[in-house]
Amino acid sequence: SSSSSSSSSSSSYHEGNPTHFDAYRSLLRACLMRDPTQRPDAFEILERHTPGRGRTHSGIEAIDRHGTPGMRAECARRVEARRCATFRRFEEGLDFYFGSNWKRQSRTTAEMIILEAVNMGSLAARGFCLFHGLAGFSKDREQALSCYRRAGEDHEERAAYTLLGDAIRGAASGVEDLKDSLECYRKAALLGHAKGQRELGQSYELGIGIEKDTKQAVEWYQRAAKKGDSWAQCNLGWCYESGSGVEKNDIKAVELYLKAADQGHMKALYNIGLCYEEGKVVEQDLALAARCYQQAAEQGYIYAVHKIALCYENGIGLKQDLKEAAKWLKKATEVKNGPRKHRKVSSSAALELARLYMKGTGVRQDSRKALVLVKAAADQGSEEAKNQMAEFQEEAARMPVFQRHATTPRFLG
Repeated sequence: SSSSSSSSSSSSYHEGNPTHFDAYRSLLRACLMRDPTQRPDAFEILERHTPGRGRTHSGIEAIDRHGTPGMRAECARRVEARRCATFRRFEEGLDFYFGSNWKRQSRTTAEMIILEAVNMGSLAARGFCLFHGLAGFSKDREQALSCYRRAGEDHEERAAYTLLGDAIRGAASGVEDLKDSLECYRKAALLGHAKGQRELGQSYELGIGIEKDTKQAVEWYQRAAKKGDSWAQCNLGWCYESGSGVEKNDIKAVELYLKAADQGHMKALYNIGLCYEEGKVVEQDLALAARCYQQAAEQGYIYAVHKIALCYENGIGLKQDLKEAAKWLKKATEVKNGPRKHRKVSSSAALELARLYMKGTGVRQDSRKALVLVKAAADQGSEEAKNQMAEFQEEAARMPVFQRHATTPRFLG
């Protein structure tokens, strides 16, 4: 009977975690290490020997109940250190996932680190996996938001508030949702999360969920920029360049653009490219400007895509290459939706590409494609395209290739 009871107790003790035996064996080996500095101390033995999950280790609870004040203080310090390490690990995973700061985007590395944070007990990391369907988790938006809320309210995981703000704003259907997302960013910002500070700054700059306040925007951008957030550095640079919320200072603006560009930030690369092209603050260097545009264009920044196309077309800062110009112009024309200012760049690229097709420079001459592109640019609101439509039609009609076709495009009829 006692044997049965002992067996049952042992089974219960290890239930749900078949790795306990290996953990104890590993702990025993560590205790027997010849080098005293390699041996675990009393706190580590209690934490590793006593089964438990997350922050509910019964060994730690025993110290809280029966330990001396010094033991309790040390225990609290270690718990907080482990908590912070867990949050930092998840935030590092987010940096890789979004390609922010100095880390290049790598979904494989990101998933590995984020899953590690999940196993360390990060509820925010679990919520992120549920929200995006990562690391073997099935997508579940409601469960994800629940994890974010619990992570923020119960554990003060600062990234959780930022992610919750992103989720609410991404599905916002009215002013109240925007206000809710703003409060999430504010909580993250006050806890010191750089992205939360930057998002709060941008909310103030653009008046999203709150009245515009460019001075407040600058203040929050500055806090995030000091932490190395490249988007905040770039946005703050623009504030200095335009004198928005702060005294205009081109030198300070360029310094901030350079910091963000060093981290590979596409908008900062484009902005610093403009500075090199125009000789603004820095010495004019067209080759360096073209390199900056190229790097930003390779990340898909629409303005840089258009700029590098023009550089290749006109031989600005690099050898003229009309085929490369046409390639980049085609990429720029692929933007059909998005902000109005992006569509404007796309329509300009379409009109420029139409000219290449009409002349047959860099591409095979094709007046029909040229007309389609001009029509597309006009449909996107390009006044220049609308004004030049008749000119393109007349030029196309004079071309033998165009006249051989029996039908006329419907949009010309």
